[in-house]
Amino acid sequence: MAHASVGVFHQRDAESISEYLQMAIFENMASLIEGYEYDIFVTYRQKDNKYDGWVTDFVANLKKELDATFKEAVSVYFDANPHDGLLESHDVDKTVHSKINCLVLIPIISQTYCDPASFAWKAELVPFIERTTHDRFGLTITLPNGNVARRIIPVKIHEIESQDVQLLSQTLMGELRYIDFTYQSPGVNRPLRSKDDDNKTSSDQLMYRDQINKVANAIKELIYSMKRQTNDSVVVTAVSGMGGRKPEGKKPVSFFEAVRQRRILRVGFIYAAVALLIFQAGVAFGPAIGISGTWVPRIGWLLVIFAPVAVLLAWFFEFGPNGIVRSEAGTSWENPYDASRRKPFTGTTVIVVLLGLLIAQTIYFRSDSLLRGQSTMPSTIESNSIAVLPFKNMSSQIENEYFSDGLTEDIIIQLSRISSLKVISRASVVGYKDRKESLREIANTLGVAKILEGSVQRSGNNIRIRVQLVDVFSDNHLWAENFDRELGDVFVLQSEMAKSIAQAMKATLSEAEKTQLDKRPTSNITAYDYYLRGREFYNKYEAQSNGKAIEEFRKAINLDPSFALAWSGLGDAYSQLHGRFGGDVSWID
Repeated sequence: MAHASVGVFHQRDAESISEYLQMAIFENMASLIEGYEYDIFVTYRQKDNKYDGWVTDFVANLKKELDATFKEAVSVYFDANPHDGLLESHDVDKTVHSKINCLVLIPIISQTYCDPASFAWKAELVPFIERTTHDRFGLTITLPNGNVARRIIPVKIHEIESQDVQLLSQTLMGELRYIDFTYQSPGVNRPLRSKDDDNKTSSDQLMYRDQINKVANAIKELIYSMKRQTNDSVVVTAVSGMGGRKPEGKKPVSFFEAVRQRRILRVGFIYAAVALLIFQAGVAFGPAIGISGTWVPRIGWLLVIFAPVAVLLAWFFEFGPNGIVRSEAGTSWENPYDASRRKPFTGTTVIVVLLGLLIAQTIYFRSDSLLRGQSTMPSTIESNSIAVLPFKNMSSQIENEYFSDGLTEDIIIQLSRISSLKVISRASVVGYKDRKESLREIANTLGVAKILEGSVQRSGNNIRIRVQLVDVFSDNHLWAENFDRELGDVFVLQSEMAKSIAQAMKATLSEAEKTQLDKRPTSNITAYDYYLRGREFYNKYEAQSNGKAIEEFRKAINLDPSFALAWSGLGDAYSQLHGRFGGDVSWID
């Protein structure tokens, strides 16, 4: 290892700029690590060295401390030019640019240093950060004790303003940590000097010699950690055929160590947890937000299919200061980010939160007994029993209420044709149209195991129906679906719904029952619409409404004289007219 001394340039006696430029030539000093110009670079505002040469004394004392700390000689670059801006004016920054290729930067943080327009800031501090972010060690180094430290050791000689602290933290990409050289005295804001140790008046006052020692020790930790990384660091080689560019001189680590370093298990757990939460949310809330019941399993399969993609992305890529980089590329080894920043959202907090959500989901969806009491179906309730609650009218026009109510009644009629099902009548469920009771309370009252609920939205000749079948006592969604059809397909829709419900309830359909379900009551959809309006008026059980019901049924019959349901409705209306309201029925249609 080549010997090097401190490079200190004094320009106090210079008579001219040309003389300064001749003297601004430093001895070619070697760094302790090959490939770097110097071990240490001291950056400061020259005006902070004018008054009493504090920075010059600091560097001289630091060199003495480094000689007592390192076995090897440590090279330090320090420009003692007292005229701030001279370098900037005469393009000497080109020589300085090569000098900042060093292991450690020591910025002297003063009241004047945090000026982005100054030479020290824009030509020394910022270029050093940009350079080290992309060199083989990175901006941050892992120390032997496991802590992480930057290759920048700020030395603070003044109390600085809060906006300067914020600017430094943003530039350093993290919290500002420094070694304090500020003199401790009320109303005083000046640097701590070596002679202040002889006049110490308080036990709380900083000792200059102790602070110099802290700087030397911090430098030693950083440089020895980088030397150790140079000699002993390892790199992941091709694992299972996955290759990439590796720095030379590195030995491979095991596949399992690579999995740990790249947080593959964390990524896999987080993906599985999020996928399970998404799937369960789709099952529970999909019908309410317009997701078809048939799409929920498809979403589940898509989540399973994309799981290997997520793992592969986690294996090959990570985040760095300049965005996404390849994990096996050279830039990965220079990445200053720690593991949590390389793979965001894989921290312990995220895992704990997801684990808590999964536990809550299990308790809510699978252990209903913990929250609601009885979880088993009473023995008096038959498993094949079902109640169809009145469908909600989601149309913008309240006048379409008759359509949702009529459709509910027709679904009840269709299900009643299946002999293996026990279906609750319309009269028993109509009171739950604007229900406040829970499904379990309704099921207990009606004595059923399953409940069908849904909504209807009509717009002209287009209808949208959302339905879901719930096993009340297990809180499982047995079936859910969204239907978007034209009004003319309403009979086919009713048949599909009845068959799907029967299949979900494991009911067996005979050929006769299938034929009956597929039977269309009328071929005239307008007649069917009049019929539904007539049933709506009839079910109000009012004399005036009953008269309107008769009119609607007659309209339906006029359009389709073979419409049996319309004739049946007309007969009910006449019967109600005579039996309930005392009307004279002297003429029969």
